[in-house]
Amino acid sequence: MSKDDIVSAIAQKTGNTKTATETFLNGFIETVKETLRKGGDISLVGFGTFNY
Repeated sequence: MSKDDIVSAIAQKTGNTKTATETFLNGFIETVKETLRKGGDISLVGFGTFNY
């Protein structure tokens, strides 16, 4: 599944526009990347834990 596929699926499920959904997803991805670069951990209950 590509990023575009993810954006389309989330937009359809939430009723948001693809543009708004992509903006949110990009912000989420950047936040995760920045946190991991700084040595932090990301824990999403029911999904997974990410660390660098």
